[in-house]
Amino acid sequence: MSVGDILKSKNIVRAQKQRLTKFRKNTDGNTSLMFAGSLSVLLLTITAAVDITSTLSTKSKMQDALDTAVLTAAVHAEESNFVEFGEKAFAVNLADNNLKNTRLTFEKRQNGDSSELIGVVKSSSPLIFSNFTDKTGYDISVRSVVKMNTTEVSAPSDAAPTCIAALDKKANPGMTINSGATIDASGCEIHVHSETNSAMSVNAGINIDVVKTCVAGPKITDNSNGQIGDLELNCGVTPDPFLDKIPEPSDVSCDYNWGNYDNAPGNQITMEPGVYCGWHNFNNSNIAINFEPGLYVIKNGGWNVNGGNWSGQGVTFYMYDTSNLNFNSNVNASFTAPSSGDYEGIFLTEKPGLPTRSYNLNSNSNFNFEGAVYLPSKRLTVNSGGNLVVRKTQIVANTIMLNGTMGIDSSAIPSTDVTTQESVKTPYLAE
Repeated sequence: MSVGDILKSKNIVRAQKQRLTKFRKNTDGNTSLMFAGSLSVLLLTITAAVDITSTLSTKSKMQDALDTAVLTAAVHAEESNFVEFGEKAFAVNLADNNLKNTRLTFEKRQNGDSSELIGVVKSSSPLIFSNFTDKTGYDISVRSVVKMNTTEVSAPSDAAPTCIAALDKKANPGMTINSGATIDASGCEIHVHSETNSAMSVNAGINIDVVKTCVAGPKITDNSNGQIGDLELNCGVTPDPFLDKIPEPSDVSCDYNWGNYDNAPGNQITMEPGVYCGWHNFNNSNIAINFEPGLYVIKNGGWNVNGGNWSGQGVTFYMYDTSNLNFNSNVNASFTAPSSGDYEGIFLTEKPGLPTRSYNLNSNSNFNFEGAVYLPSKRLTVNSGGNLVVRKTQIVANTIMLNGTMGIDSSAIPSTDVTTQESVKTPYLAE
């Protein structure tokens, strides 16, 4: 090998070393690899955080729904179908329908002198980003325990009945009595469930004759100059007297669709029980309308009533949905509720669970009825320019506003049957 060849070989080796050194110092490719790895980890972390947050939110909602369900079931603990009440309350209060394999169980236990009702829910919450993980969902389990607190309550055996009740605990106000209003109900009580600082509003120029006005809240707006009389604040109001006691109609298929009753032969009409769908109009002030005994279901519309002479024995009106029975003006009416059967004592009522809406009962003439008005979803306004007389009745609504005269024959309402000492079981959430 010549000297030239040796020098050429050394130059090649030197060049190879230089290229190797330059390659070792070049970090561009390493950065790309490191960024790709970091991005994958970051994406996995974000998706896991989103799924965990969603699951925790679902678990919180499930716990709230279970608490309500167990409390509801506990109220009916002495009944054979108490589980059905709990299951229904849980379904209503848990809007998340994405849960899978949900199992709800109830168990009664006796713990010493107190009884317990335990509710457990187990379910699976699907993952939002399950494609990035090897899991399809998180298992969720929540538990609620309700105990029954037994207390002895004393009350006079001759306690007056409750004839007017406004149920909304958060209403502001729950009941309003405007100027010119008269309530002649000397043998019974008004109960207002609102617990706000303006639970009731009373204006001047009124005449309220009741045994007592019982208000759950600590304060009312009173402009009556003492005319309200016998007012008790922070009062223990009676519970909803009709809750879960009025059955829904077994068949609500339409029997009568859309009617106009203005031109009847001889101005005489006989109405038959059934399901009345669509709108039905009564605009003849001279017409006489007689109702055969039974249940009149109002569905998918309403009744517009502008006058006429109405009468019926053993009649119940049932508003099945947001339909209304609108007594607008110049109505002479005389009704009695059934004296037996599923709707015994009920004159006007509605399907449970309807959205809260306003409802007016208007009368510029004489409107007399015997039987209960139970409208727990309605903000009821009574506008009576004439004489509204109700007998053997209770008027129970979400809220009540009175403009006009209401006379209640309280002597026909049986006194509250309360023993001087009674054991009352009150459910409370223990855990």
